Amino acid sequence: MSEMKKDLRLRAARGRDALPLERRKRFECEIRARLFALEQFKVADKVLFYASFRTEVDTGIMIKESLEMGKTVILPRVHPEENRLTKHVIDGLEELVPGHMGILEPDMEKHSEIKVEDIHMLVIPGLAFDIKGARIGYGGGYYDRLLPRIKGERTIAALAFEAQIFESLPMENHDIPVDYIITEQRIINCHG
Repeated sequence: MSEMKKDLRLRAARGRDALPLERRKRFECEIRARLFALEQFKVADKVLFYASFRTEVDTGIMIKESLEMGKTVILPRVHPEENRLTKHVIDGLEELVPGHMGILEPDMEKHSEIKVEDIHMLVIPGLAFDIKGARIGYGGGYYDRLLPRIKGERTIAALAFEAQIFESLPMENHDIPVDYIITEQRIINCHG
C-alpha cells in the first residue's frame, strides 16, 4: 500500500507542479469562488484553513477575505515531536511565523488555541483525492488523527486542482473521507 501511495503522491505533485503560474492563478480564483459559494461555507462562523506552501492551492486570499467577511479563521500549528496539530485563531496573515517545514503557522504565544469540536468547517490540504473523498496527504498523518473526532458533525472540504483528482485511491479502515473537493472545474460532493 505504501509504495502505491508514494507513487500517487509523486504523480499528484508532478501534475500540480506542472501547471503554469498564470493558469494556476486563474484556477485559484475559480476554486475560491466555488468555496465561497458553498452553502456550508457561507453559514460557517469558524473555519479552519491551512497556510498553503509550494504549489498548493493558494489559501492566502481566501483567509484574508474570510476575515473580512467576519469569520473566525483558525490555522493549524504542527508539533512533530508530539505528532499532533493544535488549532489557533488568527487575526491576519501578517501574524504568522515560519513553522514545521517552513510552513507559516500561528505563533502559540499570541494566538489562543481552539478545540476542533468548536470549528464549523475544515478546509484541509492533501496531495491526491478521488471522487468518493479518499485523500492522500503528505504522510505525516496529522489530519488522519484529527478528522475522526469531528466526522459527520462538521463539514470537511479539500481544495485541489483537477490534476490531483484520481479515479480511485486506496483507503484504509482509519481513513476519513472529505465531504467536498473543490477544484477549478467543479465542486465534488463526495457523498454522491
